[in-house]
Amino acid sequence: RNYATYQPGPRNYAIYGIFEIKRTINLTQKWIPIEYPFYGTLEGNYYSINEMTIDIYGAGNYGLFESNYGFIQNLTISGLEIGAISAAYGSLINFGAFAGINYATISECELHNSSIILNSYYGSSLGGITGQSFSGGYISNCTVSSTCSLISSGWLGGITAYVKQSTVIGCKNQ
Repeated sequence: RNYATYQPGPRNYAIYGIFEIKRTINLTQKWIPIEYPFYGTLEGNYYSINEMTIDIYGAGNYGLFESNYGFIQNLTISGLEIGAISAAYGSLINFGAFAGINYATISECELHNSSIILNSYYGSSLGGITGQSFSGGYISNCTVSSTCSLISSGWLGGITAYVKQSTVIGCKNQ
Protein backbone atom coordinates (compact mmCIF):
# COMPACT_ATOMS: atom_id res chain seq x y z
CA ARG A 1 0.00 0.00 0.00
CA ASN A 2 1.58 3.21 -1.10
CA TYR A 3 -0.52 6.28 -1.49
CA ALA A 4 -0.08 9.82 -0.37
CA THR A 5 -2.04 13.00 -0.37
CA TYR A 6 -0.54 16.38 0.17
CA GLN A 7 -2.96 18.53 2.07
CA PRO A 8 -2.65 21.94 3.66
CA GLY A 9 -1.06 21.64 7.09
CA PRO A 10 0.88 23.78 9.55
CA ARG A 11 3.53 24.58 6.90
CA ASN A 12 1.23 24.72 3.83
CA TYR A 13 1.60 21.01 3.08
CA ALA A 14 1.49 17.78 5.03
CA ILE A 15 1.91 14.12 4.12
CA TYR A 16 -1.02 11.77 4.71
CA GLY A 17 -1.28 8.14 3.65
CA ILE A 18 -0.11 4.63 4.39
CA PHE A 19 3.39 3.65 3.34
CA GLU A 20 5.00 0.22 3.63
CA ILE A 21 8.63 -0.71 3.32
CA LYS A 22 8.90 -3.97 1.36
CA ARG A 23 12.66 -4.62 1.60
CA THR A 24 15.88 -3.41 3.23
CA ILE A 25 17.03 -0.07 1.85
CA ASN A 26 20.76 0.65 1.45
CA LEU A 27 21.24 4.37 0.93
CA THR A 28 24.06 5.42 -1.37
CA GLN A 29 23.51 9.18 -1.16
CA LYS A 30 22.98 11.60 1.70
CA TRP A 31 19.47 11.69 3.11
CA ILE A 32 17.50 14.93 3.08
CA PRO A 33 14.87 14.80 5.86
CA ILE A 34 11.28 14.88 4.65
CA GLU A 35 10.36 18.45 5.45
CA TYR A 36 6.57 18.29 5.43
CA PRO A 37 4.81 17.20 8.63
CA PHE A 38 4.12 13.48 8.46
CA TYR A 39 0.53 12.58 9.45
CA GLY A 40 0.48 9.16 7.82
CA THR A 41 1.51 5.64 8.76
CA LEU A 42 4.94 4.27 7.92
CA GLU A 43 4.97 0.48 8.33
CA GLY A 44 8.55 -0.74 8.26
CA ASN A 45 7.65 -4.46 8.27
CA TYR A 46 10.79 -5.03 10.39
CA TYR A 47 13.07 -4.03 7.51
CA SER A 48 16.06 -1.72 7.80
CA ILE A 49 17.30 1.54 6.29
CA ASN A 50 21.11 1.31 6.20
CA GLU A 51 23.93 3.86 5.93
CA MET A 52 21.88 7.04 6.35
CA THR A 53 23.97 10.24 6.42
CA ILE A 54 22.28 13.55 7.19
CA ASP A 55 23.93 16.95 6.76
CA ILE A 56 22.81 19.81 9.00
CA TYR A 57 22.52 23.16 7.26
CA GLY A 58 20.94 25.40 9.88
CA ALA A 59 18.35 25.56 12.61
CA GLY A 60 15.62 22.95 12.33
CA ASN A 61 14.53 19.38 12.84
CA TYR A 62 16.52 16.50 11.40
CA GLY A 63 15.88 12.77 11.02
CA LEU A 64 14.02 10.49 8.62
CA PHE A 65 11.21 13.06 9.02
CA GLU A 66 11.53 16.59 10.34
CA SER A 67 8.33 16.15 12.35
CA ASN A 68 6.04 13.20 13.06
CA TYR A 69 2.30 13.58 13.70
CA GLY A 70 1.45 10.06 12.52
CA PHE A 71 2.64 6.50 13.13
CA ILE A 72 6.13 5.18 12.47
CA GLN A 73 6.45 1.52 13.39
CA ASN A 74 8.47 -1.68 12.98
CA LEU A 75 11.52 -0.09 11.36
CA THR A 76 15.29 -0.22 11.99
CA ILE A 77 17.85 2.40 11.02
CA SER A 78 21.45 1.18 11.00
CA GLY A 79 24.68 3.03 10.30
CA LEU A 80 23.30 6.56 10.80
CA GLU A 81 25.73 9.45 10.98
CA ILE A 82 25.68 13.22 10.89
CA GLY A 83 27.69 14.53 7.96
CA ALA A 84 28.53 18.20 7.49
CA ILE A 85 27.33 20.72 10.05
CA SER A 86 27.05 24.29 8.88
CA ALA A 87 24.64 25.89 11.32
CA ALA A 88 25.16 29.41 12.59
CA TYR A 89 25.95 29.99 16.25
CA GLY A 90 22.72 29.97 18.23
CA SER A 91 20.88 27.69 15.78
CA LEU A 92 18.51 25.31 17.57
CA ILE A 93 18.75 21.79 16.21
CA ASN A 94 16.51 18.82 17.08
CA PHE A 95 17.94 15.53 15.85
CA GLY A 96 16.61 11.97 16.09
CA ALA A 97 16.93 9.03 13.73
CA PHE A 98 13.19 8.82 13.04
CA ALA A 99 12.03 12.41 13.63
CA GLY A 100 13.52 15.66 14.85
CA ILE A 101 10.29 16.30 16.77
CA ASN A 102 7.58 13.76 17.59
CA TYR A 103 3.94 14.63 18.34
CA ALA A 104 2.44 11.17 17.79
CA THR A 105 3.56 7.51 17.80
CA ILE A 106 6.89 5.83 17.18
CA SER A 107 6.70 2.15 18.07
CA GLU A 108 8.90 -0.96 17.73
CA CYS A 109 11.69 1.03 16.06
CA GLU A 110 15.43 0.47 16.50
CA LEU A 111 18.65 2.38 15.93
CA HIS A 112 21.78 0.23 15.60
CA ASN A 113 25.48 0.55 14.76
CA SER A 114 25.43 4.34 14.70
CA SER A 115 27.65 6.97 16.22
CA ILE A 116 25.83 10.29 16.28
CA ILE A 117 27.93 13.28 17.32
CA LEU A 118 26.31 16.70 17.25
CA ASN A 119 28.53 19.70 17.85
CA SER A 120 25.68 22.02 18.55
CA TYR A 121 24.62 25.14 20.32
CA TYR A 122 22.62 26.05 23.38
CA GLY A 123 19.19 24.48 23.51
CA SER A 124 19.59 21.79 20.85
CA SER A 125 18.33 18.24 21.38
CA LEU A 126 19.85 14.93 20.32
CA GLY A 127 18.06 11.62 20.88
CA GLY A 128 18.46 8.21 19.30
CA ILE A 129 14.80 7.91 18.26
CA THR A 130 13.64 11.55 18.32
CA GLY A 131 15.14 14.83 19.45
CA GLN A 132 12.02 15.98 21.30
CA SER A 133 8.58 14.53 22.01
CA PHE A 134 5.64 16.82 22.75
CA SER A 135 1.90 17.03 23.29
CA GLY A 136 0.70 13.46 23.35
CA GLY A 137 3.76 11.94 21.74
CA TYR A 138 4.04 8.21 22.41
CA ILE A 139 7.27 6.25 22.05
CA SER A 140 7.02 2.55 22.83
CA ASN A 141 9.19 -0.56 22.68
CA CYS A 142 12.06 1.15 20.87
CA THR A 143 15.72 0.16 21.19
CA VAL A 144 18.90 2.18 20.73
CA SER A 145 22.23 0.37 20.54
CA SER A 146 24.34 3.26 19.32
CA THR A 147 26.41 6.13 20.66
CA CYS A 148 24.86 9.60 20.92
CA SER A 149 27.11 12.53 21.87
CA LEU A 150 26.24 16.20 22.20
CA ILE A 151 29.15 18.63 22.29
CA SER A 152 28.16 21.96 23.89
CA SER A 153 25.00 22.54 25.87
CA GLY A 154 21.52 21.25 25.25
CA TRP A 155 19.55 18.04 25.85
CA LEU A 156 20.80 14.52 25.19
CA GLY A 157 19.01 11.20 25.57
CA GLY A 158 19.35 7.66 24.26
CA ILE A 159 15.67 7.42 23.23
CA THR A 160 14.65 11.09 23.27
CA ALA A 161 16.39 14.15 24.62
CA TYR A 162 13.39 16.16 25.80
CA VAL A 163 9.88 15.03 26.74
CA LYS A 164 6.89 17.25 27.50
CA GLN A 165 3.36 15.84 27.88
CA SER A 166 4.47 12.61 26.19
CA THR A 167 4.94 8.95 27.12
CA VAL A 168 8.04 6.81 26.72
CA ILE A 169 7.40 3.17 27.67
CA GLY A 170 9.12 -0.19 27.22
CA CYS A 171 12.18 1.34 25.52
CA LYS A 172 15.81 0.44 26.16
CA ASN A 173 19.34 1.65 25.51
CA GLN A 174 21.93 -1.06 25.03
